[in-house]
Amino acid sequence: MENKDIPWNHPNVIYLATEIVSDYGAMLEKTSDLILGASEEYLPYPKDEIQKAIEVLLRFLNKQNSWNNVKGKYPDLAKTIITNEFYGALRAGYIELAKFIPKEEADICEKAALLLMEPENQGKSIEDVAKEMRMPWFEKVIQISRRIADDSSLRLGDLQANFGKEDVLFRE
Repeated sequence: MENKDIPWNHPNVIYLATEIVSDYGAMLEKTSDLILGASEEYLPYPKDEIQKAIEVLLRFLNKQNSWNNVKGKYPDLAKTIITNEFYGALRAGYIELAKFIPKEEADICEKAALLLMEPENQGKSIEDVAKEMRMPWFEKVIQISRRIADDSSLRLGDLQANFGKEDVLFRE
């Protein structure tokens, strides 16, 4: 028996991509308070797999002729994903992947976030916080934050180049 590749827009591929993205979305909600960066360890799948799943779904949503097969096999799924809300969430999730960084870097970002959030609750004066912000470890946090911002910008550029500038796909 010959092994043929399954096309990217096969209903089962779309279903699996949706499962990956759904798990990622649930995790995004749990990590929304991590403002400076989050450990890649939180991701339910490797970062590149999540990115590929999002790209498959964005490509699918931009190809109307692909919709009918999914509508036939998974009608409830089609009602959920063939919407502007899902399309916008995919685009936002694609950009949010930038905040997931190696654990060592995420740990010092978490330390910085704690330092900056209500220092008086941690028994630190403004002077103590300012002193910490001049330390070499805090400079590393600034570099990581810049890298995350740059990655986010690149991801936005990729989205716009490959899928247009609109966060809305379906016109009413």
